Amino acid sequence: MEIKLTSWLMVMFSLFSVGCTEKSQLFDQLTASTSSLSGYVVVTTTTTAQTTAAVPVGPGVVSLFDNTGKFVSIVQDYFSSSEFGNGLALVPPYSLYVGIEGTDRINKINLNTSVASSITNPNITSAPLRQMTSDSAGNVYIIEGSTNTIEKIDADGTRVGSPWVNTTTTTGANTCTLNTPFGITYVPNSDYIVVSQFRTSAATMVVYDTQGNCIRSVATAPYSTNFPTAIAWHSSTSKLIVARMGDHSLYSTNLDGTGSALAYLNSTRINTPTSIAVDASGYVYVGSSGTDTIEKMSFSGSTLTPVASSPFINMHVGVVNPTAIVVIP
Repeated sequence: MEIKLTSWLMVMFSLFSVGCTEKSQLFDQLTASTSSLSGYVVVTTTTTAQTTAAVPVGPGVVSLFDNTGKFVSIVQDYFSSSEFGNGLALVPPYSLYVGIEGTDRINKINLNTSVASSITNPNITSAPLRQMTSDSAGNVYIIEGSTNTIEKIDADGTRVGSPWVNTTTTTGANTCTLNTPFGITYVPNSDYIVVSQFRTSAATMVVYDTQGNCIRSVATAPYSTNFPTAIAWHSSTSKLIVARMGDHSLYSTNLDGTGSALAYLNSTRINTPTSIAVDASGYVYVGSSGTDTIEKMSFSGSTLTPVASSPFINMHVGVVNPTAIVVIP
């Protein structure tokens, strides 16, 4: 723990000395001269361990990296307020939504101007907030971990439903139950929202349409065990990719949960995976909390393969205990 903290605190000092505040001067300067952010990667990090909220272990910043993995800027610093972002969602072209732990809320940031505003809601108050996603209509979905619910915020910042999805939803013969939900992703061709649940056993993957109706619940591997965390839809192959913290594995399945295949397992390279994103070209980005790195991987058949011999982003303050990743299309 001491080695980990020392490595990022030294970098934090140099970054914050240039004025990294609620509206980062460094970020303003860089984005003003950046004509396109396409392919850039945004990462948020936690100030507390995923499972032990009392132990500070990360920087609590949202950072921007270019399409080669090079650090560009700190987008927002939440650490100075003892807060951190636990989820990210992007509504193209430049609207970044961050789920904030501390004074629980959603922060909306324009990545092209760095202007930030908060979406506060009396119902977004139950720590822990988990991961986020957005749909093609510009709605944003965020998991409320302690209440086992999902909130939906429309493009105007208005809450949809009360909540959008409750702990148990029954639609016809289908019942979806949230029990420690963690990861969430949007499937555009079917307009579905898919959720993975953070449990060591008896976990399920649940699927809703964007009206909140239960489509299905899947109680088989890889979703049923080993603490599934992040989940992402891979459009070009029509596969779900799920990360499991318990055994450091990455699996792929069909949307209905069938066709399970081990896609990657190397705990030296990816250890305690907590976040996944897919870019417009089909590359997969995985946040590895155990190594404080981001891996960029190709996906072919049912196999994920790192694109390089070293991580895409390696031991930078902006990826210490990563909680969420988005790639700007």
